Amino acid sequence: MHCGEGVDVHAFTVRARVSRRARAESGAPYPGGMRSGLPKDDLVTGEAVVVALPFAGLAIRALSGAVDMFVHLLLTVGLTFGFVRVAGGLDDALVTSFSLLITVFCLVGFPVICESLTGRTVGKKLTGLRTVRNDGGPADPRRIVTRHLIGVVEIWLTGGVPALITGLLTEPTRRLGDIAAGTYVARDRVRLELPPPPEMPAPLQAWARIADLGRIPDELAILVRTTMAQQADFTGASGERIEQMLASRVAEHVSPDPPRGTTARAFLQAVMAERRRRETDRLEGQQTRRRRLFGGVAGTDRPTAQVSP
Repeated sequence: MHCGEGVDVHAFTVRARVSRRARAESGAPYPGGMRSGLPKDDLVTGEAVVVALPFAGLAIRALSGAVDMFVHLLLTVGLTFGFVRVAGGLDDALVTSFSLLITVFCLVGFPVICESLTGRTVGKKLTGLRTVRNDGGPADPRRIVTRHLIGVVEIWLTGGVPALITGLLTEPTRRLGDIAAGTYVARDRVRLELPPPPEMPAPLQAWARIADLGRIPDELAILVRTTMAQQADFTGASGERIEQMLASRVAEHVSPDPPRGTTARAFLQAVMAERRRRETDRLEGQQTRRRRLFGGVAGTDRPTAQVSP
């Protein structure tokens, strides 16, 4: 079936519905066996751009850890010295108990409070790092407590040897505490650069505004965006065939059907442009609500990211 100008998009929407069960049974997620190769932990923007939070390497993490160790030791010594001077008349057992509590606070409590409030310890702040979940989101207090409790054994009681070995063997670099908590450390000083947004075909603008696009899988959207960006690399017949197959797959997740006479290329462009518009509106709405609640410029202390090639 030719996919040039004037071809009715309903042809591939009907075919998509008929063949849905066959593709599901075959286990092939995309037409022609094509796959996007999207890692499970990556984030995806509304225009189907993979946003990979850049992970921190072993050297920068070691530097951050050394700064944190110095801060923790300095805090422990200062609090212990001050307590001993104040509690001169207490018995030895009580002094030992309070000294132990001070040590636990400095090694676990203090870094947990820092990361829960800001996402970073003192060392991470100075080196531009941040602890995030495996999916790139901010780490919650439960995960932060888990990684620092394990860190007492992994770093303080064993000299950091298990952390070093685990960091050399994992990708991205993780220590045992990260593996147990489902976190990793990301670099915080990389700007996000997005490709030019897709253009909305004028005849499909009204249809796209009311279309249900929320069910399109991220992997499929990435495959569409990549294919559209590489159109110049395909021959005429090959490009039309790929567009037809992608449009057939996307049509399974879009309703209502586009107007009659819509080409496969125009259909894909409209879907991608509308995804970006809705994502932009959603993010702008979140920023507006943050400004109303907290004042100032919202989102200035959030990690930036880089776009996967």
